[in-house]
Amino acid sequence: MKKTVSITSGGYTATFRVDKGGNCVQLLHAPSGADILRTPIDEQVYTDNPNVYGMPLLFPPNRIKDGVYTFQGREYRFPINEPARHHHIHGVLSISEFEVSELKEDYVRFTYQATKEKPYLEFPHQFTVTLEYSVSEAGLFQRLTVTNDGEWDMPFGAGFHTAMNVPFMPGGSADACTLRVTAGKVWPYDERIMPTGETKDASAFVQGVPAAHIKISDLMDMGGSGGTAILEDKAAGGRIVYEAGEGYRYWMLFNQGGEMGFVCPEPQTWTIDAPSSPLPPEISGFDAIKQGDKRVLEARMRFEKI
Repeated sequence: MKKTVSITSGGYTATFRVDKGGNCVQLLHAPSGADILRTPIDEQVYTDNPNVYGMPLLFPPNRIKDGVYTFQGREYRFPINEPARHHHIHGVLSISEFEVSELKEDYVRFTYQATKEKPYLEFPHQFTVTLEYSVSEAGLFQRLTVTNDGEWDMPFGAGFHTAMNVPFMPGGSADACTLRVTAGKVWPYDERIMPTGETKDASAFVQGVPAAHIKISDLMDMGGSGGTAILEDKAAGGRIVYEAGEGYRYWMLFNQGGEMGFVCPEPQTWTIDAPSSPLPPEISGFDAIKQGDKRVLEARMRFEKI
């Protein structure tokens, strides 16, 4: 099986890793020369930190405190893969092998199935993930569909650890790159990256903050369902518009200290440790899919001149 597939149309070329969750590891816009997504320079760096390249799928997104929660009388346990804080983080779909179920010049569909014979971690549910991408003059379109194939209500939280290059086009400058997002409130967290329950004003992120040379590691709600992140480079005269559709409620913004050449506006459906959150579901984003039902999340990304 091929590890890599690509699709092309409308000036855009998107490249994916089939063996790494269908991750879109590169998005190029030929007319402008924009290289939008952070692409691993070799296999070792990708293996060492797979969630800071491209658009890896997070399932569940962010952290589960101590790797455990209870839902409908069942205890759910996830492996502790962030030992310094004793949490589970991000799941492993981003490093799981998917299947290419359809491939055209401008479209690809990936699938993954968790069954009783081949379970996902210790998650006691059968489910199907379908991840679709297409490119056109309008940019990159993404659709995630998760279907509950099992007998019980299935907790659902998902997101993408989208990593954008800073700068992202010829003539660009990290000093000239700013990031702004649709945001309601910032949700501060403690030393274990657990929300404190307090909130702060998010107007600085709405107006725009430097994408480099300062540390960004901030959780914020979108102020509703769905939001937009814009990475703009005034030196090069271009911007990336990233639209997270209905169902996404939070951003986790991250740039690993600000000197690594990327910034991540990560859309996610729920807050950190949502299954154990005291907040009501309409705020925390906690959700469950009934037997035979599904959830669909859509997003779009495009280059624009400014």
